[in-house]
Amino acid sequence: MSRFFLRCQAPIYVLGCLVGAGLASAEVVSQAAAEVRAVESDPTPGYSAQIILESIGALEAERDAKCNSTASRFEDFLFGTPLSDAARLEKTRLQKALVRALWFKASAEARKSGDAAVTAAVMEEQCAQVVRSRESSDGILEISFQGRPPLAIPARRREQYGSIAFSLRAILAVQQEFLLSSDRSPLALTPSATRVLQETIDLVTLTSLMAADEASRAANEFEVPAGRLGDAWLGFVPDPGDSRPTKIFADSYQANPAEKYLLNEMIDQKTAAYRAYNDLSERKTRALFVTNTVRFYARAKIARNAAARSKIIAGVNLQLDVFSQQLLAAAEEAARGRGHLLVRADDAADAVEKLLPQEIDEFEDVHVFPNSPPHERVLLESYDCDSFRDFGAHWLSLKRALAKRSEPALSLDPFAAEIVAEAISQYGVLLLRVAGGIVNQRTEKLLLGPGDLSAGASVIAQRAKAHPEEAPKLSRAAGIASAPRTPASETSKVFFTDITEEVGLDFDHRSSKWLGEFRHKQVKTPPTFSGGGVAADDVDGDGHTDVLLVGGAGNALLMNTGGGNFVDITAAAGLDNRREDGSFGEPRQPIIADFDNDGLPDILITYVDDDHRLYRNLGGRRFVDVTAIAGLGGKGLIGGPAAAFDFDRDGLLDLYIGYFGDYLHGDFPAQERDNHEALPNRLFRNLGGMRFEDVTEKSGTGDRGWAQAVSHLDVDGDGWQDIVVANDYGLNAFFLNRGEGRFENLAEDLGMSKALHSMNVGVTDINADGFPDIYISNIATLVKDNKYTFPDVSTPLDFDLKAMSGMLVKEADTFFVSDSVNGQFSGYTISKDIERGATSTGWAWDAEFFDFDHDGDDDLYLVNGTNDYNAFSMIYRNSVEGEDAGAVLLSHSRESNVFFLNDEARLKNRSGESGADFTGNSRSTAYFDFDSDGDLDIVVNNFHGPATLLRNNSEERGRRWLKIKLVGDPAKGSNRDGIGARIEIRAGEALENSRIVQGGSGYLSLNPKQQHFGLADAEFADLRVVWPNGEEQEFARVATNHAYTISQGSSIKPADPLSPDSRGAPRGSPGGSD
Repeated sequence: MSRFFLRCQAPIYVLGCLVGAGLASAEVVSQAAAEVRAVESDPTPGYSAQIILESIGALEAERDAKCNSTASRFEDFLFGTPLSDAARLEKTRLQKALVRALWFKASAEARKSGDAAVTAAVMEEQCAQVVRSRESSDGILEISFQGRPPLAIPARRREQYGSIAFSLRAILAVQQEFLLSSDRSPLALTPSATRVLQETIDLVTLTSLMAADEASRAANEFEVPAGRLGDAWLGFVPDPGDSRPTKIFADSYQANPAEKYLLNEMIDQKTAAYRAYNDLSERKTRALFVTNTVRFYARAKIARNAAARSKIIAGVNLQLDVFSQQLLAAAEEAARGRGHLLVRADDAADAVEKLLPQEIDEFEDVHVFPNSPPHERVLLESYDCDSFRDFGAHWLSLKRALAKRSEPALSLDPFAAEIVAEAISQYGVLLLRVAGGIVNQRTEKLLLGPGDLSAGASVIAQRAKAHPEEAPKLSRAAGIASAPRTPASETSKVFFTDITEEVGLDFDHRSSKWLGEFRHKQVKTPPTFSGGGVAADDVDGDGHTDVLLVGGAGNALLMNTGGGNFVDITAAAGLDNRREDGSFGEPRQPIIADFDNDGLPDILITYVDDDHRLYRNLGGRRFVDVTAIAGLGGKGLIGGPAAAFDFDRDGLLDLYIGYFGDYLHGDFPAQERDNHEALPNRLFRNLGGMRFEDVTEKSGTGDRGWAQAVSHLDVDGDGWQDIVVANDYGLNAFFLNRGEGRFENLAEDLGMSKALHSMNVGVTDINADGFPDIYISNIATLVKDNKYTFPDVSTPLDFDLKAMSGMLVKEADTFFVSDSVNGQFSGYTISKDIERGATSTGWAWDAEFFDFDHDGDDDLYLVNGTNDYNAFSMIYRNSVEGEDAGAVLLSHSRESNVFFLNDEARLKNRSGESGADFTGNSRSTAYFDFDSDGDLDIVVNNFHGPATLLRNNSEERGRRWLKIKLVGDPAKGSNRDGIGARIEIRAGEALENSRIVQGGSGYLSLNPKQQHFGLADAEFADLRVVWPNGEEQEFARVATNHAYTISQGSSIKPADPLSPDSRGAPRGSPGGSD
């Protein structure tokens, strides 16, 4: 018999698999016969249930007994679109329906042969009529359904999905219904038949989840609705109809002796699995529980004597049991209200919401009482909940509560039991947290006692009873401002064309020799594939924007000749920096800015484990290294993002440099949400003469997160530049500039402190309210195969390569759009006005705004990808029939970039028609007018690959534009580059926009200081400039389709190239000044 779908992994006694593995057919037949004889020797109705329970127990003892939240989160991460609550219930219903249909059909065939049980061979024949699969040598599982072309997923995903007992619980739930029914039940399943059925349900579920994800993306849905999942499922498997038993005993708990003890057996299997997985003795378990209570759960002290500690443990169990009984009663009430004869998942969920209202976030952290006032809300971190569950106390409490129920009572199906048990564990942590809070508010008797547990239980009950059904309504930010549509000026041509080879943009990013050696020496390490940045600006003052790309194989300063190509002058310019051994360093962020206000752009490049290099411009194309006098440091540190801006309004550009942890010395991020034990970011005050002073401590800007991106803006319009920090492995920071050199972190107050893996800070004014909006690209990750036993806040993250290769990543970008009241900034709202589309924003890096089509509103370009090391990734196709079907990238290695067009008050995914959606491991971008045709082109620095130059084809649309360069007056307290200035533009009643001159944004990126505006059909525009020192200037009826220079306090002038005499003469002293 051919192998239909089951992987060959001993000991699995499936006929086709064992024959395929080279075992004798007679041995397989003998094994099948032995299994049937076992059924004949124990023909009780609960035989199959026992087999299923043993399968679940064995699975969870080896792979960890995943809680309901973890299991649900894993499903949400599989393909990226979370299931709605209704969709999750629908998935369970469909799984059970398919189980019934296959079980009955297989049973009928077995009865024809006179068998006493369903064997693997019989079940396999029935399942093969639904789905077949074949695993290729490269780890791809090809799946075939009747009448459909083959699909493909990584075999690793099937193994991961099968390691959680989703399908086994569905089989167990069906068996439970059979035990409660007076209808004729199907024959018992042998262990091998159970595994065959489980694998089939897994395959159908996986492909349905994938199809539902694709359909939801196309429909711009942020979660999969029940109907979408149902349509996807029925697209693969015909609806078997309702084959549930027609006669179920009304008093189901008394209906069948086997069923009566089924839940107890399930609980015993669970607790045995926890003991086996965590490998702790009873004595050690009690001691560890007390330790965790003091350190993590209650965060309060307990008396040291054994009697006091025993009282605490007894008190916790007492309160758990009370809550368990209340939860069971509420779940049964919900079930009877729906006419259910079993307590199902929706009934259990209703009971939890009533007694323990909560929301669960991307980290599985539990936010209890989320709609209550802030001081009543409680956050339970997932690692605390996980470690509490490792003791198994929640299942034991459920068992005791079941024993105390008055009969007759409704039984719980396996899915409901999981939900109830998880809620009990959450309650245990909450009880101790609230009780500990009561202790810590006292001024005496600062030891946790049983009375505090009783008081904590009362507080929880009161808050649950008073919990509002809805959260307080927040003010809604103004929506995305979109320009009016003008179809007559559209073009059918793709938005961008790749002209990299045509113009000779020759740069290939590589990691440095030093970093490559470090990776080989340190196998387990946080990601070391941050890549290099890019900066664009007019370095030599000839009116053409030049490009600086950095990488570990050497940096490249590429001069724009104005004739359609670039010339590399890196060595001649004095920028060919090398380490002591002659190799290149590991650069991160390039910045082109005038640090000494002499009218000539200087260059800063940050480095990993090397001094940050500062080069003074001596005359347009000649630089001198002034690193030694700059005092910026960097050696022994993991430098990365940087921004240049004037934080103290003295007319000189200061520097803020971010640092990415300290893995050079073996420090890893931990389980906690706010990893702030890394090396601090640094704020440097410009003293003049290319010298800087570290003012981090007194300014309060030394954020210790794992910084990936930094930028600056003036959030409240007070004229002082604020700082935004996007952190990996923790909370982001927002430093509000209070003046006088002091900053205050208001990220939490602004709602910007959500803990994810942040990579980017993109700034725009998308709603045209005059306040900056912030796009932070994020990823949420799930490394399912990492093992953490009794984890806590300090448990280091495990970067095991085998586990990381199965990591799942879900897009989690956040767009903070400003709110304002009466013209005053009031906070941020997270915008959902971003279309998803077929392409995922996946492992996103740089994401920035610009008006690509000159219609007067801002569009968004986002770049993706990780690395080609195969450390964190695996690629699979969604069709195995030719290349036309495209590719689905589970791994986020070599992803296609994503382009969003601002249209009809939404950012719409138009990647497919953009021409900018090339596939690669892109990192940083810069937007500039390469060919001086008025529109913005894009240069992209790709990780371990050649850079890309995309020409903008918008000149064919015939729309108008303006380019404005500011020259500040240092004598008035404005830096010469005008960084921090704001330019507002209005053309008619319908079009208004603004730009902030920035000294670093996105991810390791810097755009030209010359600002670009699209103006649709407007021939004239009015301008208003707010200079860094607060001074304002206005200009009326400025003719469009021109580039201008505005010098502070002077009139507006055409932006002619600088004459040779005005570029400044070379000076011998690198630290000199004008």
